[in-house]
Amino acid sequence: MTIALLLGGIFGYYFCLHGIYFVLMTIGLTQLQRYQQGILFGDFQRIAGSQLTLPFSVIIPAYNEDKVICETVLGALGLRYPQHEVIVVNDGSTDRTLQVLTERFGLRLIHKVSAERLKTRAV
Repeated sequence: MTIALLLGGIFGYYFCLHGIYFVLMTIGLTQLQRYQQGILFGDFQRIAGSQLTLPFSVIIPAYNEDKVICETVLGALGLRYPQHEVIVVNDGSTDRTLQVLTERFGLRLIHKVSAERLKTRAV
């Protein structure tokens, strides 16, 4: 009788303990899903609409990328962010990378006058 009572107590303890664990895991899972949905939708809209959101630059290195450069630049331009700029660095490509960019985005040469801050020389 005492062994049966002892085993019953152990089983009861085991059942209660794991039942509590199951309830806590279920609550945690539902809260995690709510939190992730809030991050994906609610917080992003708040961040995207804020005037305090800092701008940033996307720098895309391009060396012989004529086949994929347009899709890469369009993907970077399509970011849903209030203020960002896309900078493509064509590092001496030997293919048609610059021509493809010029044709697709209407690039043109401009001479921008600015104050000389750093001493430089032609490469």
